[in-house]
Amino acid sequence: MENYDIDPKTLNAVWQRVTAARKEPPPEQEANIDPPPPQKTDEQRLIELIDAASAAAEVYKACAARCSGKIRRELLALSTAQSTAAQKLRARYYILTGKSYWPPPSCPYVLSLTKTLKMRYEAERAAYTEYVQAANATRDTSLSDLYFALAALSQRHADALVCLLESLL
Repeated sequence: MENYDIDPKTLNAVWQRVTAARKEPPPEQEANIDPPPPQKTDEQRLIELIDAASAAAEVYKACAARCSGKIRRELLALSTAQSTAAQKLRARYYILTGKSYWPPPSCPYVLSLTKTLKMRYEAERAAYTEYVQAANATRDTSLSDLYFALAALSQRHADALVCLLESLL
């Protein structure tokens, strides 16, 4: 065995620092974590969905004003479907709260028809996800059924928008 001529006091001091470092708990990182966002109520979620459906109806109507023929009819059908969805959501809001809700007026701006339809496609895909999340978050089974039906409608709208874009490009 080799002899390293280590001072016992220095060795003991180093050893004390090593063992002390092991005994100290790691710094708490959980204190810096933000709390989870508060859950939305059914009323809040309904208002957001009513506003989105009403605005979508106006965008489709504005796009239809720039078209003719089959594309115009399809866009007007999408507008009508969104207006109907907003009306169903408004009825559920009234049943839940006893108050009428009217969405704020919107002024759709259509810069380019194809770009606007692409943005609406993405919005319909996002709406599908929002409806499914809302359906899973609510405890009201009839409201959940409505959300799932509107999610399926959003998926059909996204598919219709793909067909419209195919015919325009």
